Amino acid sequence: MKVFNIFKSIVAEGPYAGTPASYIQLYGCNLDCNWCGVRCICRGKKYTDMHFDSILDILEGHNLELVVITGGEPLIQPALHNLVNRILELGYQVNIETNGSKSIQNFCSNLDIGLWDLYTDVLTFTVNYKLPSSGGEPEMLMENLIFSAKYPMWCANTFTVGSPDDLPVVKRVIKQFALERCFLSAVYDIMGGMELADWLLHEANTDIADVVKLCHQPRQINIMPGTLGLHKFDIQA
Repeated sequence: MKVFNIFKSIVAEGPYAGTPASYIQLYGCNLDCNWCGVRCICRGKKYTDMHFDSILDILEGHNLELVVITGGEPLIQPALHNLVNRILELGYQVNIETNGSKSIQNFCSNLDIGLWDLYTDVLTFTVNYKLPSSGGEPEMLMENLIFSAKYPMWCANTFTVGSPDDLPVVKRVIKQFALERCFLSAVYDIMGGMELADWLLHEANTDIADVVKLCHQPRQINIMPGTLGLHKFDIQA
């Protein structure tokens, strides 16, 4: 498994915001977003090929219930379903952060069926819809939005806003696919959080306000050597 980093952190956005978690940051991505904060993970050559047992040993040392698998784009890793099966077998809760361009349903079909039946309450997905400012919107897989709407207990949807022009798209996608669990955040240093707050207040008496929560993406506090990114508070293991 191509791993860029494994560390302890506090989840900064999405349905688990504020929750301590072990992060498995996998190498590589199939997109190249304009404001990507982890391009070194997506396009660099720095990663470690790790056996599952080595990864699980680190998770055991962290002693945290929640494991967040992120990237890059985790779903491009061919052996990811095998790793997830192993992690679930040990009783962890797993959240996979995906960029929305790879099929969640296909990934689930490769999981052990028994595990999928047993662990549907502890395997979840946070699906980021790439808005026009990212340059990645043409790669968004509509079946993932349909899947999210059908299974809101398993899927939450995040929107990272890099321009005021993104906001009508957020509204259109939420309404078109009847999404139920959505989280909105701004690209750090590009889009002001107050602009998102004003927009959400403007939508306060609409259906949008019932399903959208505003998140803050903090600048990283990097006290763990070798850790890069924008969206995590890193804690020395």
